[in-house]
Amino acid sequence: MAYYTLSAYTVDITALDQALARRLPRYPQLPATLLGRLAVDNKQKGRRFVT
Repeated sequence: MAYYTLSAYTVDITALDQALARRLPRYPQLPATLLGRLAVDNKQKGRRFVT
């Protein structure tokens, strides 16, 4: 139905809410995964996909 990509990403801990950052490891940058949608199949455009 669609094409996605996963990319390595980092999040600066100072950009997070302090309540959340307190529960995470004390690294200046945290590893994350960035999910990006590249395309939707032409046959599926305009159709609503419900999970």
